[in-house]
Amino acid sequence: MIAYRLLQGFLRLVISIFFRNIETAGTEQIPHEGAVIFAGNHPNSLLDPLLVITHSGRIVHFAAKDVLFQSRLLRFVMGILGTVPVKRRQDHKDGALDNSSMFDALFKVLAGGGCMGIFPEGISHMRAQLAELKTGTARIALGVREKHPDLLLHIVPVGLTYLHRFRARSQVLVHFGEPLRVDDAWSQRHKEAPRETARALTDEIEVRLKNLTVNAPDWDTMRMLHTARRIYKPDGVHLSLEEYAELMRRFAEGYQKAADSPQILALREKLEDYRGRLDSLQLRDHDLRRELGFGQVLLKLVGRLVYLLILLPLAVPGFVLHLPVILTAIVAGDKLTQRKDVVGTTKLVVSILMVPLVYLAITALVLWQLGWSWTVVAVLALPLSGFATIRVLEQKLAVGRSFRALWRLFRFKREVESLRTLRADLEVKINATVEQLHDRSVPRIFSKDATDAPAPTPEDGGA
Repeated sequence: MIAYRLLQGFLRLVISIFFRNIETAGTEQIPHEGAVIFAGNHPNSLLDPLLVITHSGRIVHFAAKDVLFQSRLLRFVMGILGTVPVKRRQDHKDGALDNSSMFDALFKVLAGGGCMGIFPEGISHMRAQLAELKTGTARIALGVREKHPDLLLHIVPVGLTYLHRFRARSQVLVHFGEPLRVDDAWSQRHKEAPRETARALTDEIEVRLKNLTVNAPDWDTMRMLHTARRIYKPDGVHLSLEEYAELMRRFAEGYQKAADSPQILALREKLEDYRGRLDSLQLRDHDLRRELGFGQVLLKLVGRLVYLLILLPLAVPGFVLHLPVILTAIVAGDKLTQRKDVVGTTKLVVSILMVPLVYLAITALVLWQLGWSWTVVAVLALPLSGFATIRVLEQKLAVGRSFRALWRLFRFKREVESLRTLRADLEVKINATVEQLHDRSVPRIFSKDATDAPAPTPEDGGA
């Protein structure tokens, strides 16, 4: 237990460094007691289980392909995490498969009121949509209920949406859905028709996962869709997390169907221009719905510049020190990794292995040349320089953009009015496009005439 929690904390730190932002939704729906099976989509190899382990709040045991246990390091880590090896047909083509020990181990975890994680698609992949779900998750749930009829068991769907799955310092949404209770009714159906019930339960898991996953080809498209969704939603409408995910899913599906049409291309260009102009003034979409003070925006911009200028002295040597790690991770991930779905995992593993080695080498060199006092300084300064390097690199030309924003502040009032005019024009065009592409057989999520509760909702935080 203690070893698991320590490793869980370390992995959470590593994941929080690797991703610029990890947003979680639906954590309040995770049962605090009883057995839970976390069933997620699988777009990004080993990063997927790490996100569930570090953000579910429960101790989660995963099943992993047995070939991973050939690595001593992975075997050690997975042993602490209680990972159970599973034999896959594609890895053992020459012999019969016997996964009885895997099922026994997972049944034992669940029977004790514990949690397991599984990816019903069976394999990490690069598809834009869910692959067909295998029935293993359902068979485990129904099987453990058959052996333990009084067991309180839930299946919690987990939607993982990466805004750019190959890139370090990207963003990811971990969305926990409403728990599916595997109750006596499911058990009775399973007794009468085992195969059909396993398929029916799998289909129910698939429906719930589809409602939690939003897919877009890249981060720019995702941001554009978020901007369109915020403009489309009236101020007086409050969306639940489920409604938010459903609206975004519809926007993503509609966009992919008509992405190459001149109308959509022109609308995307205007949306990106609107987003870019907001960024240049350090504003968000909801800022245009209230009165804006010149001093407020000026203070925000000056604060950002001061923050970056403070980091620069640490970032310059930090970049030099971390350059071998950065280059190795890029080459290993982008050039040497054949499967695209493990690019992110490769970069993370390389960073985890190389950063401590680089820090250890530098610390040893400082100790040898300068003594203990400077060694203490080095131990404290190295992680600070790493943090500064990450922040400055991900901001890229943020300093230049901020200076341009300061210049544009001299025309602040005119710029804001121009943006409000552009937003109103975009609202008309987005509504017209939705009316044109909307499937009339699908009920609307909300009425465009809604005027209640004008306060901005959490999902309106930015464009």
